[in-house]
Amino acid sequence: MERAASGNGPLNGVVPPGGDTDTDGSVETISSKHKPFLAKDKKLIKDVVEAAIRGRPASILNNMLRRHFTDLTERFLQPLNRHFEGLIVGNPALMTLSNLRARPEIKPLKQETFLKTVEQD
Repeated sequence: MERAASGNGPLNGVVPPGGDTDTDGSVETISSKHKPFLAKDKKLIKDVVEAAIRGRPASILNNMLRRHFTDLTERFLQPLNRHFEGLIVGNPALMTLSNLRARPEIKPLKQETFLKTVEQD
């Protein structure tokens, strides 16, 4: 842990609620050189803020966010779906709930093949 002198460091002498201070006025802080892997989606934020400024109803803003996260989820699951469809014996496109009497036969999962499939996308 580092000690930040009052007025210096990331907290600029402000003691967070429940923060520890010593009698000399220093504040305990934790710092990390870790860089975040994800970044803010500036386009989404801009679109939502502009829609809110224009007075769009909350339902429209909610749908914008839902659509955004639905698209992200589908893109994330796409390589997984392709891999798991390849494990089904037969043609998965022809399998529907109405014509499936029993569970479809599924090949055993091979970890190396699965990881290669995911890495390709």
